[in-house]
Amino acid sequence: MRWRVGAIGALCLSASLAVIGTAAPSAALADPLILGTALPDTGPLKAYGPATQAAVALAVGDANAEGGVLGSTIMLSPGDSGHTGSDVFASTLDRLAGQGVQAVIGPMSSDLVLQNADAVRGRTLVSPATTNPALAGLISQVTPASTLEGVMLAKLADERDVRRLVAVAPRSQREVAEAAADAAELRGMQAVVVLYSRSQSAGKIAAKISRSASDGLMLATDDKTNSIVQALIKRGMPANVLLTTWAAKSVNPKKIKKGALRGAITIEYDLVVPRSLKRSIGRIAPQATTTAYSPQAYDAAAITILAAEQSGQFLGEITPAGIRAALASVTSGGISCTTLRRCLTLAQQGRDIAYVGYTGPLELNDEGQPEGARYIMRTYGANNVVRDSTRAVRLP
Repeated sequence: MRWRVGAIGALCLSASLAVIGTAAPSAALADPLILGTALPDTGPLKAYGPATQAAVALAVGDANAEGGVLGSTIMLSPGDSGHTGSDVFASTLDRLAGQGVQAVIGPMSSDLVLQNADAVRGRTLVSPATTNPALAGLISQVTPASTLEGVMLAKLADERDVRRLVAVAPRSQREVAEAAADAAELRGMQAVVVLYSRSQSAGKIAAKISRSASDGLMLATDDKTNSIVQALIKRGMPANVLLTTWAAKSVNPKKIKKGALRGAITIEYDLVVPRSLKRSIGRIAPQATTTAYSPQAYDAAAITILAAEQSGQFLGEITPAGIRAALASVTSGGISCTTLRRCLTLAQQGRDIAYVGYTGPLELNDEGQPEGARYIMRTYGANNVVRDSTRAVRLP
C-alpha cells in the first residue's frame, strides 16, 4: 500500500500499528466508522443544509451497499453547524466526539472554522465548501482554496503564450497574486506582483502595471477593478487579461470603455450539480430548495470513507488521525475511479486508488487542501460582458 512520507509520520504518531498489510479484511477488524456532520440546518446558510445532509447520507448508503468499512456498516450522526456568533458548532463537535465519531463532514463557512479553531484543532473535519487558505492544516476541504484560482489563471496565461505575467491584487489578496506568480515562474514565465492599499489611486496602480512591461495581466482585484482598467486604457492594456471570480464580479461594463476587456477571460469554480445527483437528493430531501454544494458534500464523505478503509487496514482500527493522514493518499497517485462504490471495492482489495467523484480531480496535499480542481472559463465580448459560452478547464 502506498503512503506519502507525511502520512506515514502522522500514522506512526497516532494509534498503535496493530495490523500492517494490504489484504482486504474478511470480517470486521475494528469498531465501525461513525461519520458525523456539522452542516447548516440553521443560520444564514441553512438553505444548503437539506441537500448537503442528504448527499452525505447518500454516500454512506452507497458505501454500505459495498460492505461498509473494514467489514462493518458505517453509522451516521447528523449535526447542525449553526452560524458565526453562536455556540452551535462547538456544541455539535463535542456531542459527536462523545458519540465516538471519528470524522466530521463540515462546516461550510471558513469564518466558522476560524472562530472555533480551538474546538476544531486535533479533530478530523472535511469541509465541502470552505476556501480560505488559512485553514490549511486545520481542516481538509473539497472546494479549492481561493489561491488555486491564481494557479489556474497562470496555466491559462501559459496556454496563451504569455511570457511575462503581472498579478495585481489588494494586500488582502496577496496570497492569490503570489500563487499566480509562483505558478507562472514554474511554467517558465517571468512574473511580477503588484499589491495596492485602499488609499492608492488607480492611476498609480496602473503606472506600476505599465512599468512591468508585461504581456499578461491577472486581476485579483476588488472594487478598484473598473478604475484600474480605465487607467490602463490610457497607458496601454497588456495583450492578455485574466480575471479571478471576485474581480469579474466587480466589473461594471458601463464604467469601462467599450471593448476594453474584449478577449479577456475569467474563471469560476464549477458548481454544476449533475442531474442524477439532483434526483437522488430530491428523493431523500424533497424539502431542499437548493442542491448547490451537494456534489462537494458527497465527495467529502466519500474520501473520508475511503481514507477510513485504507488507514484502517494499515492500523487495524479506525482513528481520526489515520483518516486525516490517508485523505491525500486516496485522492491521487493510484487507480483513477469515478464512483465511491468502485473505489471502495478497490480499496477493500488493498489497491491504491485516486478518487475522482463528482468534483475531482482533488489531488489533496498533506495539509488537506486540493491541488486539483475543475473550473468554468468564460470570455468577454466587445461590450465588456462575459459571453454565455463556456469551456471547462482543469488543474492539474
